[in-house]
Amino acid sequence: MYQTLQSISTLRSVILVLATLVFLVALGGCSSERQSTVSTDSQAAWPRAVAGHQPLAPGEHPRLFFRRSDLPELRARAETPEGQLILARLRFLLNGSDGRSLPEERRPLDMEFGKTEHRIDLPPWALSLSHPMGYGFLYQLTGDPHYADLSHQAMQLLLMGYRDKDPTGRYSFVRPAGPLRAGPSLGLVAMGYDMSYDGWTPGFRARVAQALEYYEYEHQDRPRRTPYTL
Repeated sequence: MYQTLQSISTLRSVILVLATLVFLVALGGCSSERQSTVSTDSQAAWPRAVAGHQPLAPGEHPRLFFRRSDLPELRARAETPEGQLILARLRFLLNGSDGRSLPEERRPLDMEFGKTEHRIDLPPWALSLSHPMGYGFLYQLTGDPHYADLSHQAMQLLLMGYRDKDPTGRYSFVRPAGPLRAGPSLGLVAMGYDMSYDGWTPGFRARVAQALEYYEYEHQDRPRRTPYTL
């Protein structure tokens, strides 16, 4: 009985090995066929230049959502009824009224964050990681340096450690509540940098660029002697 079971087990193993070999041979044939197809038409698989595309120039900003050449069309759209509604909403979300000042409401700088017990409710226009980008967008549309200055001031607050209006303060450029929150926080700061670049001084541009390039993250629950770079 034992020998019979052993023989059956051995037979199953042999069948499994043979099936695996057949599969691998067939797969190899398919791969060779696909490789042959790729080899004969390899140029079609590579990225190609888009007709009429102008490569970015060094130091050219904005570049993430639109470029300087897009501004005439964007400004024309801003004059439409729909554009006026969109901009009115943006201004409201920047300071609760006309968007021409910093919001007074912000999460206290020394307040604990990241947990349910740290929750506070702030108005929709309270300071957020999006504020530099919002002011920067108004600067691009209007050319008014006042908005570039507001973007500068909002970015300074974020670099100081002021947190986003998120109820529990999870999002922040300085000490976000975990790596999952760090990514969006850095992304929003980069968007503000891109939108406001032309309206900032070279010194402040360099300061923000270096803060992004040499960003150091330290988890509030697992402090290290030396923070590590993302």
